[in-house]
Amino acid sequence: MLKHLAGLLGTFTMPNIHQTQQRNQEKLTTFYRPTSSTRQNEFIRKEPFRQITSKKSSRLGASVPFTTYVRRLATSISDGERKARIMSALAIGDGKALRERSRINDCRVGIRSVNGELKPFIRSCESRWCPHCARKHSKELQRELFKAFQSIENFGYGKWSWLTLTLNQRRLKNNSATEAFNAIRKNLTRLFNRPEWKAVVDGVYYKIEVTKSKEFYHFHAHLVVFHDSSRSELRKVIRKIWITAFAKNASGFIFKLKKFNVKSRKSLLEVTKYTAKELDMDVNDLASVVSATIGRRLNGATGNIKDMLASIRRKPTEKRAAPAPPRNCNSKTGEVHSLPAGSYSYQDLLAKVVNTQSESAVYALKLLAYRLRYGYRYEDALKAPEQ
Repeated sequence: MLKHLAGLLGTFTMPNIHQTQQRNQEKLTTFYRPTSSTRQNEFIRKEPFRQITSKKSSRLGASVPFTTYVRRLATSISDGERKARIMSALAIGDGKALRERSRINDCRVGIRSVNGELKPFIRSCESRWCPHCARKHSKELQRELFKAFQSIENFGYGKWSWLTLTLNQRRLKNNSATEAFNAIRKNLTRLFNRPEWKAVVDGVYYKIEVTKSKEFYHFHAHLVVFHDSSRSELRKVIRKIWITAFAKNASGFIFKLKKFNVKSRKSLLEVTKYTAKELDMDVNDLASVVSATIGRRLNGATGNIKDMLASIRRKPTEKRAAPAPPRNCNSKTGEVHSLPAGSYSYQDLLAKVVNTQSESAVYALKLLAYRLRYGYRYEDALKAPEQ
């Protein structure tokens, strides 16, 4: 036995960790220079990620680590690639797709430098296909759902389950995204209205997603279910309705049914994350998905979850006085932050921080974050006449 184990250990080879780290460094340290009116985006290669992060970040302030700016820049570059892909897909669509493309094209966040003064400009499209706006909506929805689930958990008596329902693609007449999406929407609506379902389920929050294989568009639904019955009884009800009763309407399978941890925010990521799988598709497949789902609902709630979300959204929020905006000077030297005249996107500012460790770019990012959160409430309070 020992000889056998020794033989196995002798044939085991450790992976080359150095090569893996080097590949990761190359992915994280390939950034581009800030854009200007006369120069297009240009990719450059910085020194290894380990050497960049080992520099002292005292110049940038201790509030945000330097590695955070690196991660944000990598995310911003990825969002830019996805936005370019969705713009290409919308360009070959119908009238609705072209209007959606125009909205996304006008969406931008950045800073203008005019006469040495930095002025934020914010224009949001609020489109589900815009990576920036979709991520913002995802965070807001996550906070609302967490509050709703906690309220139901504190005052309700029941169980929480995670459920994934899929379609039987081979029952569809043709392989189109529109038919597959209509089938799962129709079956979900019929499922929620069945008396057997209502007898055991008190509330549902659902989200529809899609992936593409070589042959089919795989639309599926993720559901967070609050129910009084046991999970075995819930499984029997779903089998009876989703698989047996809806057999002629391209119904499918119970892919997953398990316990849902309602006290963890991480559990909400799957049903609140912004559209990501769809944006990684081929442009032609993505155009078909957008055409099938544009103007249609991809998520929603029923029962007590719907009522709780409505009460949270109706509740007026207290308008508290905004804190003072970030100071436009170095606290130690008194040097005023400024940037050369021009417009800088959020991505450009991150690139300046990563490439040159610019304190002015850090201040511009803080000012932009302040505007996104508080708007102009602080300046309005200063301009208001004293009573």
